[in-house]
Amino acid sequence: MMTTMSRMFKQLPWVLLIMVLVGLKVWEETQYAPVTPSPEPSADWETLVEPRWQPDGYNDGDSFKIAHADGVQELRLYFVDCPEKRLHQYNEERLEDQGRDFGGRSVEQMIELGERGRDFTEALLTSRPFEVHTRWEPVFKSRRRYIMVRVTEADGKQRFLSEILVREGLARIHTLGVDLPDGTKRAAFEKHLREIEAEAKREKRGAWGLAK
Repeated sequence: MMTTMSRMFKQLPWVLLIMVLVGLKVWEETQYAPVTPSPEPSADWETLVEPRWQPDGYNDGDSFKIAHADGVQELRLYFVDCPEKRLHQYNEERLEDQGRDFGGRSVEQMIELGERGRDFTEALLTSRPFEVHTRWEPVFKSRRRYIMVRVTEADGKQRFLSEILVREGLARIHTLGVDLPDGTKRAAFEKHLREIEAEAKREKRGAWGLAK
């Protein structure tokens, strides 16, 4: 009996440490950093200085907060749309529409894919160098602003996050497009995305590999 009690007391600090770490993780993910007012929309691209991923419970694959030298912004990718990561009373039709665009997948499958998209984007932007380019164009009338994010992948090449998500089968080609910061025209980039999407379908990546 005493041996068992002694063992339990020895393990107690580790159990408490694990509980504290889990608590800190939950706290971090649910902290909603206040958003800095954005500049007025511009025809010219601006590159955010020292961008970094800002944890937030509302972040998902295509829409997330980024901290930078001048504050914190809530941002959304041009060109692509990741599925919703949870179902609520206002988004079931959107999830159904996303499922149709992914070849007839279910709402449940879209939610699963939305979670994967969120985790993928967070893992990428917390492990690889990236740039954020914006013209401060608002998403409808919200405080979110459209962006292009260019990521340096493991092979050393820079690619836009929009194309990476389509390549992985985690986003559909949907929403506003724009001429890119590197001078690539919108139509040319959309054509490129369609080619990447066709490859993702052939390779059954992401949504394209889910059973119907």
